[in-house]
Amino acid sequence: MTATHQTSENENTSAVVYQYITDDGFMVPRFNLNLYQLAPYLDHDWLDQGRGELMKLINTLKGQLTQEIYSLIKTNMLTTQSLLNCCDKVTVATVENKYVLLQRRYSVENGCVVDHKREDLPVVEPDNVFDTIIAAHLINDHLPWRKIHHHIKKLFANITRDFTNLAVLYCSHCNSDRNIKRFLRYKHYNINEKIMPLERCHIEVFAPFNDDGTEKIEGKYSHVLYCRDYHSRFVWMLPLEGITLRDLVPAVTTLLCTMIRIPIFIETATLDRQDMFDLLEHIAKKYKLKIGLGINSGTDFQRNGVTRAKSLFAEYKDECKDDWNICLRLIINRLNQVYSDRARGIPSDLLCNQVSNIAQRFKLKQRKIIDELFADNVVQFKEGGGMIYLETQNSIPIDDNMESENEASSSSATVGRIDYTLQEKRKFHEADAKADNEATRESIKKRNKNNDENKAASPTEQYDDLTLSSPPRETINGVNYEASQLQGPGSSFLKNVSVERELKHDESLVDL
Repeated sequence: MTATHQTSENENTSAVVYQYITDDGFMVPRFNLNLYQLAPYLDHDWLDQGRGELMKLINTLKGQLTQEIYSLIKTNMLTTQSLLNCCDKVTVATVENKYVLLQRRYSVENGCVVDHKREDLPVVEPDNVFDTIIAAHLINDHLPWRKIHHHIKKLFANITRDFTNLAVLYCSHCNSDRNIKRFLRYKHYNINEKIMPLERCHIEVFAPFNDDGTEKIEGKYSHVLYCRDYHSRFVWMLPLEGITLRDLVPAVTTLLCTMIRIPIFIETATLDRQDMFDLLEHIAKKYKLKIGLGINSGTDFQRNGVTRAKSLFAEYKDECKDDWNICLRLIINRLNQVYSDRARGIPSDLLCNQVSNIAQRFKLKQRKIIDELFADNVVQFKEGGGMIYLETQNSIPIDDNMESENEASSSSATVGRIDYTLQEKRKFHEADAKADNEATRESIKKRNKNNDENKAASPTEQYDDLTLSSPPRETINGVNYEASQLQGPGSSFLKNVSVERELKHDESLVDL
């Protein structure tokens, strides 16, 4: 990270309290600061307790260097025998593998231990991790732990989110009630595990390199059509030469027709809901498909998927900009063939999981969902049985997912912070879904009401040269947005693209 190196003097002393200030204004603390002199007003016994708790945590976590191993690496005295002597977790049978992994991952550069797995970032001495976090908290005017972690994770390899959270809790100035909950270890798990593969997908549109789409792949593809399965997190991507309906219809049609099963519900965060309805309606009618438009129940899930894909495009920009197939090899391969800790598996394997009698179960579930919908939520076309239907609160599995999201997203098990209670989240999603569905449901009512008039209309379809009213926005990559700012597909945050609804085609409908 580029940084402006400065020095600072306390008003009453000439002691330098930070190494430099980053471009973001974050003061990077020195490693030899005395916390008791830096903040004499704090409860020092409370600080000592926090230091002990963090050290105990570091010594019991996999993947974290202990002080003993750190010292061996720094002094170039790491051997299989010294590793056996200082680490009770390794045995004669496993010490060789452990030694090789440590040798490959860590090395000493300019007197500092660096982590090659973390972009060669320096490793803070384990005994000093607590003091480094608290010093950063103090010299940056008691900066909240989330913001500290946002800055410090770019500077040091071994300061994690949970370490930062736990350490800041032992600032007696900020946590005057001494409210500490026991740290709970957890494993990430697939919050959509109960959903069948391809039961629910989300489709997004974004510019791969810059948000206005001026930088193109192969000089012609300005945007990418992105689809991800909720259960497996398997990703499909297709190139788009533009963001008109003329570009979207064939791309989405190709995507759906090449899937092993058409999803029961399709969601979107980057397309306006009404525009997505018009798009899917046209495809369902022309190609005689049954397509469901889902309630936008996983906005964070969708946003994180797009952010991850865009970060990979940025990482491989030089390789990808001249060849779309390179994008598939470097990005799609990495997303689909590498183990995902959130999905608890490799996406390509999870998509092809042997679920007993899945084809029959899939059809039965879709049929049951459609049967339970009101007529206002379904449009069935006379020609060939094509259909489009809207999801309701009765069909969305909000209970299981919301509880799972609360557990999985609270990586801060140390404090048990939950921004919304489960009941509040349910109300939030119900209100959001009701607002999103209102305009679309009105469209279905009008279509069903005017069915007789439409029967005599010409079946000719025509495309107008449509454009998307707003290009993808830079804020999709924001890191500090709260969930309350992501209120659904029509919100200003995620409404990256919106189709101007000028498509004129005959709608020959029959009532269910």
